[in-house]
Amino acid sequence: MQVPTDPQEDGTTGSADIGTLGGMTSDLVGRLGLTITALSDILDIERAEIYRWMRGEAEARPREIVRLRLLLDAFEGEEPGSLRVFHRHWKRELADGSTLRVLLTMGDLQPGRIGDALDEMRPAVKRAMAEDAARGREIREAPHPADLLSGYLEVGPR
Repeated sequence: MQVPTDPQEDGTTGSADIGTLGGMTSDLVGRLGLTITALSDILDIERAEIYRWMRGEAEARPREIVRLRLLLDAFEGEEPGSLRVFHRHWKRELADGSTLRVLLTMGDLQPGRIGDALDEMRPAVKRAMAEDAARGREIREAPHPADLLSGYLEVGPR
């Protein structure tokens, strides 16, 4: 799929084969762990719109596609799941007085400043990820309602 990239001086956009909109979104959310809420804040859109992209039911505006591409470029090389931890820390003040949240929600994303912020935050994020792993953090699937009903019928009320 050809999607627009950086706007040109005449207001048009170039294009590059960077995959589908759903693929870009899934990469940020699924592999890297950025929350849907954080992504909706960064893009200044409703969460429901992002879910529609992921299901292939809607297309993004060129501005949103450009921001997604810049985000993917900025987060290239980050560990899987790390963006969830970056998001936990994104309101912490950085050395220049800004926060990652401010940098990611600015009207014009500045990849250099975002990269500097990620570099500054990375040691704390790696520590937090190691602590999470040491605690044995595991995601358990909620039991299916039918299983709960079966257990109730077999054992009775407790």
